[in-house]
Amino acid sequence: MITQGQVTYVFRGKEMTFEFYPVQPLERLGLSMRGERKVIGDGYRFTFTMTPSEDIILKSVSVDIAVDLNHHSRIFANGFQSWTESREYELREKIPRLRWPAAFSGASVGEGALGSFRSAQGLVRSWTYSYIRAADGNIVLFGSVSERPGYTLFECDTGANFLRVSRECAGLRLGETYTALDIVVLPGREEEVFKTYFQEMIGADEQAVKIAPAPVSGWFGSSNHPGDISEPVVLASLAELKKRDIPLDYFLIGDGWQSETGDWLKPSSQFPKGMKKMAEAIKEAGYKPGIWIAPYICSRWSETFRRHKDRLLRDEMGRPVRAGWNGKWGGNLYALDACSPYVRSYLAEVFHTALDDWGFEVVFTDFLYAAGLRPRERKTRGQVMCDAVALVRELARDKVVLAGGVPLGAAFHTVDYCLTSSGISYRWEDGLKRVLGFRERFSASNALTSMIGRYRLNGKAFASGGSALSMSTQGQRMTLEQVKTLLKLSLLFSETFLVSDNPAAYSAEEMAQYKSAFPVKARTILSAKSRRGAWTVSFEIDGRHYVLLANLSSKAREFRVDPCLYFDPSIPGFRKYEEVGELGPYESRCLLRVPLEDWAVAGGTGHVFPGCEVLGPSSEDGVIRLDLHPHARYESEIFLRVPNGTDSCVVNGQRLKTQETHGLTFVRLRLSPEEGWALVYRPSERPRRPISRGAFLKHLPGLQGAHVLPAQPTTGP
Repeated sequence: MITQGQVTYVFRGKEMTFEFYPVQPLERLGLSMRGERKVIGDGYRFTFTMTPSEDIILKSVSVDIAVDLNHHSRIFANGFQSWTESREYELREKIPRLRWPAAFSGASVGEGALGSFRSAQGLVRSWTYSYIRAADGNIVLFGSVSERPGYTLFECDTGANFLRVSRECAGLRLGETYTALDIVVLPGREEEVFKTYFQEMIGADEQAVKIAPAPVSGWFGSSNHPGDISEPVVLASLAELKKRDIPLDYFLIGDGWQSETGDWLKPSSQFPKGMKKMAEAIKEAGYKPGIWIAPYICSRWSETFRRHKDRLLRDEMGRPVRAGWNGKWGGNLYALDACSPYVRSYLAEVFHTALDDWGFEVVFTDFLYAAGLRPRERKTRGQVMCDAVALVRELARDKVVLAGGVPLGAAFHTVDYCLTSSGISYRWEDGLKRVLGFRERFSASNALTSMIGRYRLNGKAFASGGSALSMSTQGQRMTLEQVKTLLKLSLLFSETFLVSDNPAAYSAEEMAQYKSAFPVKARTILSAKSRRGAWTVSFEIDGRHYVLLANLSSKAREFRVDPCLYFDPSIPGFRKYEEVGELGPYESRCLLRVPLEDWAVAGGTGHVFPGCEVLGPSSEDGVIRLDLHPHARYESEIFLRVPNGTDSCVVNGQRLKTQETHGLTFVRLRLSPEEGWALVYRPSERPRRPISRGAFLKHLPGLQGAHVLPAQPTTGP
């Protein structure tokens, strides 16, 4: 329930502040205001517009909403941009204050670029959207329908039981009608509430298109690559991936290919053959070539900074605006003026060169937040940011766009894939930066926290992307157990599975772990619950029901699952879990709930998510057919459920005994990418005489995997 609102503006040199009841039309000196409330199910949408009679300068506008909180409540804080930590907070927690020296390099990267914000216990800050979760799991969602008029801030004061919604608009000169606030308040089940939120958003913008591309896999090398990025590193990794027949979609050349950051038309001397040759080599290997660009930043050593001063974004004193700090790029980074025709013309040439002349088909645009560091006289930071992302989309045309380092609301329904987390460094957590309050720090822990926290955006706002992983423990401060947990959660919560290693450096165990990620499949997440750092995630793939258990803490944790019979690949075999179990530090486990149907895949050892390496089984003319997925790259042992009472099966001409446990009858068979097909005849339709070679072979055309033949059982139906 909206209780009151407040507006501050300058009219004819005089500052005016007053409070109002938002749903009543209001007239003040030089300004008319109108609030409209539209009922949406059990919730509503509130739109507040302002029309000045002549130019005014808007300083602030906000409304307060009464909220119902108790000690079970959790408040979600969406970070300012892709890299910013995003998670649910308890009532007495506080968002950390950015401390020196992290403030020197990090203030302009996050919300600190917009001003100073109070850090206090029980005060939770969220950008674009937020929600309050009750003890029963239902939520009340508060969301901005459009960030084009400006960034929307949600501040929940848990001590006073109210949530303040404000538009970031200080200094905006208004001469026409302005949508000061446009928000929804939607209570209910999480999935339904988010669905309604994005339906309202698309309806509000006729140009919006719902983008939900398929999950993809790829390689992404950058200057953070263990050997640094160069032409030999790229070609060696490309050759190794091709040699091992790794079924990737994209091969992306990351940061380090440019001569200087900001000079996107001149490749580094580390790429003597040029970028066109690199794109051609990638295409010849069978992958789509991609390139990384940070369109709105430059380093102080770049030609852009030294010779093209008209491209730089400047503050009130005429000084170039800092956009962060990176030691590998020579120190300070500076923002380009996204509204400048010189910058727009330069970027048009950059995109034309990269996509048309060089032949790249995927563009990873990063550090986009830099475009919105300063407002304009008649544009807020949010509007500048939305225009900058729209320009990227326009210049990329029909090519695939992956965005990173961007305030998420500006990327909604605009890019194909968008990072929803920070980058992943070669350590689980950066303890020093965490203590200093740097919420944009690169670490596995920070990346996973945000990726999980924002998972409801996937498929609704864009396809959620994740940073590149290293599958090797060599040269990094992560254990193999941590790498395995990172892999499982990244595959589950990200639509982009990217690695940055040359597979030649993998150990046998690391290579097996890498290959077990294929095929990369679409998933439907049903729920994600956390208790003291232990996550229980329920999801479905191809109609199979899974539970992923992941302990992200340094101590052993208990987890809870529904009592049921599961396939546990760590055995491998079947285990009847009760409600409570335990996982060690950083340990994870993916369980497949055993299906009730006969002739169903009940388990497998060749994929991170058991059974995903298999197509089918399918039934035709009484024959059960089982195929290995064309992208499966790892030998697998498949556990196939058969009717109770079946004592043996014929698998590729060999009789195998069935096994039984917990009332489940199953047969185990091995499938490999080289050979692995089987035909299974239903016992009731098994011919009395041995099947002829011709009848057997008629089932083979087009099969790429493995197929099973169960024999006539001596007992049973």
